[in-house]
Amino acid sequence: MKISVNIIVTAVALSLATFYGCGGKGHIDYTYPTGGNDATGNIEVNADGYPQSIKVVNFTDDLGFSDKCMGWYALIDVNAADKPVFNVHHQSPAKTPADIFKDYKAAGKTPYIVTNAGYFWDGKSLSVCIHDSVLESIAAQTANATGGVTAYPVRAAFGMKKSGGFEATWVYCPTDGDNKPYSYPSPLDNDEKALKYMSAPPSSKTPGAKIWSPKEGIGGGPMLVKDGKNVAVEYYWKEVLEAGGTLGTSRQPRTAIGATKDGRIILLVCDGRGMNGSKGYTLKELADKLISLGADIAINLDGGGSSTFVGADGKVKNRPSDSRDSDSIVQRKVPTAIVISAK
Repeated sequence: MKISVNIIVTAVALSLATFYGCGGKGHIDYTYPTGGNDATGNIEVNADGYPQSIKVVNFTDDLGFSDKCMGWYALIDVNAADKPVFNVHHQSPAKTPADIFKDYKAAGKTPYIVTNAGYFWDGKSLSVCIHDSVLESIAAQTANATGGVTAYPVRAAFGMKKSGGFEATWVYCPTDGDNKPYSYPSPLDNDEKALKYMSAPPSSKTPGAKIWSPKEGIGGGPMLVKDGKNVAVEYYWKEVLEAGGTLGTSRQPRTAIGATKDGRIILLVCDGRGMNGSKGYTLKELADKLISLGADIAINLDGGGSSTFVGADGKVKNRPSDSRDSDSIVQRKVPTAIVISAK
């Protein structure tokens, strides 16, 4: 899904059935093995190539009326002894997630999971991307909004703090701040549903604005989960994502990232548009699913044909919707990706 501008596999797949939505409401508590490095200092991995700090699950959720959502999620304990690394990757020119996996291997690194990340257009990132404290791409400063107007979108971003831990905030890159990313306490005064938009872009002096400088950071939108609550619908409209093709109120292939209160990352990719028999999720259903997995914060990333989950074997686990009726998997080339790798 493009947007226009002006991580051991478990023996049992988790099935969270509800009449409406996509899973139970409670927090699922996972017990991670103590694991870590063996006597030689090497990271212990299971037969599927994952260290004990990473759980990867192939799920199927019953959405009611014979509709299902199928996909993959990973829970990553970055504080475990083997310390898996969360990387936000920027690639120019754009490459497929499987090729990004191969590049990491060729560089002597050990990737475990690669997914697509932020929004893009014509191979160029439209979402803020920060890797190792370096700004790789800025957030889109304008968007074509419903009603045929130019809006200044303040959109959700997910970051790993330099001090450790994770956060979700709203980010814009104001021109008076040298186009650097600033965090805002909300998406400010846009409301695409009501066709009300800010008449001028936010600035570095907008109340509550502060420079956003995580060690790793990726933008997308909308905010899905904040303080453990489902906020997907509210912020879908406030982040001006309807006209751009996010299709938040319909079931679609989706990619999302979040974190639990104790600092575990959740990565999720679901299929849609009939791939593997999956309808996909609405953004509200996606947020409910993430909450059922323990998310305290979460944001939506690019979806549609971009949604791709590459596992530790380097193979695409889901079926991206661009595959359609093809005998093989068809991936989109993306400029940004999430990579979980060995330290």
